[in-house]
Amino acid sequence: MKKRRIFARYPVPSKEEFGDGLEKHAKFFGMTVDQYLDRYIKSRFGDIKESEEKILREQERIKKAKKCIKIVSSFKSDKNSKN
Repeated sequence: MKKRRIFARYPVPSKEEFGDGLEKHAKFFGMTVDQYLDRYIKSRFGDIKESEEKILREQERIKKAKKCIKIVSSFKSDKNSKN
C-alpha cells in the first residue's frame, strides 16, 4: 500500500508574531504576561493530551477491526474446508 502524506493544521506562530501581541493578549485576559504564557503552555499540553487520546482510541478501533477480519477469515476457511 502506498504511503500518503498526512498534513496537520495547527497554527504555529513565529517568535516575532507571538511576541507582538503578547501584552495585548495578556491584558485582554486580565493577566500578567507570565500568567498568560503559563496559560498558553497549559492549553497546548491540553491539545496534545486530547490528540493522544484520539490516537489511542483509533488504534484500539483498528485492533478490533483486524480482529473482526481474522474471525471472518477463519469462519470462511472453515466453511470452505467443509465443502
